[in-house]
Amino acid sequence: MKNLYIWTLSFLLIMTSFLGHADQSQDVTLIYAGKVLLEAGRSPQEKVSILVVGETIEKIIPGFVDPAELSAVNKVKVVNLQDKFVLPGLIDAHVHLLMLYKGDRATTTEGQNALHGAYNAKMTLEAGFTTVRDLGAPDSSIFALRDEINAGRIAGPRILAAGAAIAVTGGHGDDTGYNEELWHETASGGVCDGVAECRKAVRRQIKRSADVIKITATGGGGKPQGGPDAEPEFFEDEFIAAVETAHRLEKKVAVHAHGTKGIQLALRAGVDSVEHGTFLDNDTIQLFKKTGAFLVPTLSVRDNLKADIDEMPAYIQERARYIVEITPKLMGDAHRKGVKFALGSDAGVVAHGNNVRELEWLVEIGMTPHQALKAATLNAAELLDLSDKVGKIAIGMSADMIAVEGDPLADITALRNIRLVMKSGQIYLQH
Repeated sequence: MKNLYIWTLSFLLIMTSFLGHADQSQDVTLIYAGKVLLEAGRSPQEKVSILVVGETIEKIIPGFVDPAELSAVNKVKVVNLQDKFVLPGLIDAHVHLLMLYKGDRATTTEGQNALHGAYNAKMTLEAGFTTVRDLGAPDSSIFALRDEINAGRIAGPRILAAGAAIAVTGGHGDDTGYNEELWHETASGGVCDGVAECRKAVRRQIKRSADVIKITATGGGGKPQGGPDAEPEFFEDEFIAAVETAHRLEKKVAVHAHGTKGIQLALRAGVDSVEHGTFLDNDTIQLFKKTGAFLVPTLSVRDNLKADIDEMPAYIQERARYIVEITPKLMGDAHRKGVKFALGSDAGVVAHGNNVRELEWLVEIGMTPHQALKAATLNAAELLDLSDKVGKIAIGMSADMIAVEGDPLADITALRNIRLVMKSGQIYLQH
């Protein structure tokens, strides 16, 4: 009898300890996952209970735990996903939430940008992306959007925002082609020339609360300065000054670069990620491996190029065809040779809410679904300095999870069948 008493007491203590960190104000959710990928690269597990207390994953328990055994502190909400595949919330490391796909930036007001951002943020979250890195916004309302989402007043993914890109006069990121007597540089802009101005431009963005700094080393892919052999838009001393300033202020640096020389300039300067990397070569691949920088290839843009190629100016059509045909092969080569990839869709340039297309592209260039998911979870979390918070399902991590119909490890397109999105313990979509 005494042994039975001790066993019963021990059992109750163990079960109530599942809620040991809860208080009466915290929601408690018990998820029954039929199949779950706790971490990309590991084998999925079957029949698992995931206990969420407040914003945090509290316990991961084999089998389906009876919620009655967990009700000693709070009421437990059960989410039955026994016929679903559960995996970590996805991360998109290259978006432009304030940009309306195919919108006219020249006529869009700051108020419209903010509203577009809120709309796009909701679509992105409901597509299964619980964290994003916004790399270039037309105005500073991106910071307000980030803060309102963090405060829980707007539904959207966790945002790390760069604000305005750091660019040279007339370069990518400095709008041109307008009557200069009517056009003026906005207060939130990042245009600079010379070492001192480029240091100041970085400091200004950080003063405005930028989480990361974006620098445009080359022109856009559709501009002469974005070609394979084009010179970087910055002089080396300007570029290095901007990177050093950001790093001194403990901000990571993402660099837009298409041409080989621009990519190599960025890597030699010690940047944290190269965005696009369109015309990389073998020497560039070796630089990636030497520096440990991430490549964020934004492959989804190729869908746009392929669809719109006949409408482009004649001078750019040949390059667009080359990019559509050759770039996936170059990216596949970089992957096979060990370059670290993080997922980034360039949403805003491509349609918001279709971010999963980038994972499909990663599989098309030769990644396994596991590797593509790693780029969208563990790798992206590392790049964003959020590895202690997101990127996997583990005790103590933020409760960022999605559930899908089907098995994305067998068919990556299963990620289009989103049935649940949870961010920081709150369910934003369920059907």
